[in-house]
Amino acid sequence: MTLKAVIFDVDGTLADTEEAHRQAFNVTFKEFGLPWHWDVELYIELLAVAGGKERLAHYCRCVDSARLAQPDGMEFIARLHRRKTRVYERRVEMGLAPARPGVVRLIRELVEADIRLAIATTTSRANVDVLLATTLADLPPDCFEVIGSGEQATAKKPAPDIYRWVLEQLGLPGNACLAIEDSKNGTRAAIAAGIPVLGSCRSPQVGSFACPTNNSPSVTLSLRKSSMPLVAMKDLINHARAHRYAVGAYQVVDSSFISAVLDAAEAEQAPVILGFAEAHQIHYDFQALIKAAQSAAQRAGVPVSLLFDHASGGDSIETAIRLGCHGVMADFSDLPFAANAAATRTVVELAHAHGVMVEGELGYVPGVLGEEAQRHPGQMRLTAPGEAADFVAATGVDCLAVAVGTVHGHLIGEPRLDLGRLKDITQAVRVPLVIHGGSGLADEEYRGLIECGVAKINYFTALSDVAAAASSDALANIEAGYLRAIDAVRVAVAGEVARTLRLFDATGKAVGALAACRKLDE
Repeated sequence: MTLKAVIFDVDGTLADTEEAHRQAFNVTFKEFGLPWHWDVELYIELLAVAGGKERLAHYCRCVDSARLAQPDGMEFIARLHRRKTRVYERRVEMGLAPARPGVVRLIRELVEADIRLAIATTTSRANVDVLLATTLADLPPDCFEVIGSGEQATAKKPAPDIYRWVLEQLGLPGNACLAIEDSKNGTRAAIAAGIPVLGSCRSPQVGSFACPTNNSPSVTLSLRKSSMPLVAMKDLINHARAHRYAVGAYQVVDSSFISAVLDAAEAEQAPVILGFAEAHQIHYDFQALIKAAQSAAQRAGVPVSLLFDHASGGDSIETAIRLGCHGVMADFSDLPFAANAAATRTVVELAHAHGVMVEGELGYVPGVLGEEAQRHPGQMRLTAPGEAADFVAATGVDCLAVAVGTVHGHLIGEPRLDLGRLKDITQAVRVPLVIHGGSGLADEEYRGLIECGVAKINYFTALSDVAAAASSDALANIEAGYLRAIDAVRVAVAGEVARTLRLFDATGKAVGALAACRKLDE
């Protein structure tokens, strides 16, 4: 298809803005009397958090969580960000955010060729306008037909929302456009919207940090922090319970899912659990995938644990422990109480001998629709608080999955959570509680579960749904090729994981979790 439009990102693409942003943050910190300073190395790491306000909130969580926890904590962040924006605007007006080399000439030539121009950014419109009025004042008037900014974006990149909004305003399909981006998140956002991408390097000058600007291949900064060890899952879940958040346990089915979960966890600075369901092993090589997960997790910038999920086969459990899983979810919940307890106890004895924690399940969480209904047939059986205490005592499990109204797979109608029952179970047992069937709940229902004692939430169906939708959209034009579908899936899954990490109040908990957990590969 003939190229109809070029869509530009702003920071690092139209202009070298990052050093002006960094200096504006530091000026603002000094004005507010804060003992904060972002040097070049730290700022490059913080660029992994999309959005200036989000970056401030993330940093505050890491260095002064008590301030953020105050009733006016987010308003304090908003005040900082408003002041920083004004300082940044002044610095741009002073000529401290120069245009990227060649960008003015490129835009003029595109205008002469009757190629439509647009902007897709999640920075504020004020930041865009000051650049257009100063740094890019020599451009043809109104050359950008559409300007999509943070005010139109429902989610930050790598979510594709802002690109989809711009395409709608242009009235063009993605394959009729070209996006110019400088970051991994931006590139993934454009790809997820079905737009081919031309990558540039991030700002060629952030303090003393230089990127090539000649004809070398496009460069994307690696924003991963130094590697972190895998951590003991029992410690991680106990930390979540003590600090009143839930660890997200996300089942992964291929390397795209692994990358997506870890990308989201790093962006949110949240610890995560990568889960491998026993029933899913027919779809992949378990040994190969768990090795890939271990390698990726050891290079991640957040604490990670590996879980063998919904396991009932003795041989498969032994294999999972041998391959390095840090936890086993023993699923005998379809059996009567005594048989469930006996089978779970056998798994506990095996796993504890190898330093692996065990999650048991009491009560029965069924599936309702599709393959989950086949894997988890039957009627819901809610967990009884008294039986829960007896089960924990009889088995020695480290945490307990309970049935209080969620279902595996897709819901029919509205969920009916029995939070009163959950509170009673919390009082009856001394181990952390787990919820399976975490997809499909309302935002406030996750908060309710955590307030009632849940420390781990399993989540897969919604990831499967967004992955399927993203793949279908990407392959609507079969000429796009399978690789575009892979990229689209990774972006979509990462966006959903990041959203749930925030709902689980896990954002910003990585540093504290790492300090509290035993390291397993040192």
